[in-house]
Amino acid sequence: MRTTQTRAGHPHVRCLQRASLGAGRRLVHLPGRRRSRPPSRSNSHRPQCPSSVVASDCDRLFRHGESSRFSTKLTDPHDISRHYWNMTPQQLEAIVLQAIDRARSGTPVEDDRIELKRKWPDPLTKARQLAGAANKANGDYVIYIIGVDEKTGQIVDHSEFDSADWWAQTSSQFDEVPPDLNRHFAVSVAPGEAVTALLFTTDRAPYLVKVTGGNSERDLPFRDGTRTRSMKRSELLRLLIPQSTVPPALILGARASATWYAAIDDRRESFGISGVATVFLEHTASSSIFIPIHNASASLTSEGLRFDPGLMLVTYPQETPPSFGVHNRSDGVVASGPGRFSIRFNVSLDAQDREAIRSIEHWRLTLKLPVAGSSRPIELVCEMSKRPSSFTYVSEIQEQVGNWGYGKSDS
Repeated sequence: MRTTQTRAGHPHVRCLQRASLGAGRRLVHLPGRRRSRPPSRSNSHRPQCPSSVVASDCDRLFRHGESSRFSTKLTDPHDISRHYWNMTPQQLEAIVLQAIDRARSGTPVEDDRIELKRKWPDPLTKARQLAGAANKANGDYVIYIIGVDEKTGQIVDHSEFDSADWWAQTSSQFDEVPPDLNRHFAVSVAPGEAVTALLFTTDRAPYLVKVTGGNSERDLPFRDGTRTRSMKRSELLRLLIPQSTVPPALILGARASATWYAAIDDRRESFGISGVATVFLEHTASSSIFIPIHNASASLTSEGLRFDPGLMLVTYPQETPPSFGVHNRSDGVVASGPGRFSIRFNVSLDAQDREAIRSIEHWRLTLKLPVAGSSRPIELVCEMSKRPSSFTYVSEIQEQVGNWGYGKSDS
């Protein structure tokens, strides 16, 4: 096995820039360099990701760990990113229930495509907000969950509108084309408690809304954090550029260990955390995608601590690139179908921090993997818990300070 280091940096904060790449340099995936698929292989013969694989996702829909108390990001594998037409009612219902659970636990939903609302938004004044969210999604889905308090998760009455009547009034505020209301139905949360789930598709962006009063007749809104504003020219240009598919993904397993080495001869004393994570990509689109590793980032957080480790791909020099699947290269990952790859991370720490690191029970590992040609990265999170080591070693020159893991990692 050979690993290729692609990032370097400060012991505590690893920088994404490389001298050989140059600051700000971007890798562009050119259609002309895309590997073609053999003519005999049709879509009907493409292997599909088995449900048993995606069912093991860290907190399933949130791209993380085994317990929902650690989840921070809605989506997997029901992050049907640009594949919302495949989302089943059961998948949508599961996303809704997970979002409500997070609100009740006091953890905010951090996915800007999912909004919790106590009441039906005013069709006359809030159509602009929906248009801004749809323009921001630009091909992904937008989900409204009506009848729940976003801060407390309390279920409230929202019977003032029927979903069909509300949508008829809201869609009339759009200029020519509104987002498509793909699915809408009631989701039972508990006996006597229900919310309404609305799934919007946004593959016909940009969306404009009508303006009443003033000199303007139309507005092109854009969701910016928690506010909606008019779109800038640069944002409109990006919106009109074809976007690469961002596939659903999940962390199958991850492990990390902290090791201390004493100073010997010309070797300095060192201490750090290193590990590996195995990522599964559920890529089913017809075109290939590329994940440039030099723009990827990671973070390890726990109890007020944060470290940004360097990343390197696990590559196999003798491996023949598959005609369909996932292939690791020294500069990134090429995906023409579903598959997995492994990525290593490491960060140097101060040797005086050994006891503080030893006491940590959980590390939250966050990976942000950019997709060439898309403005939305793949964001994955898992919670690694402290685990006993089968080969703990302590000596005057070397000590294994701690081990943490999530799921299974066979890399």
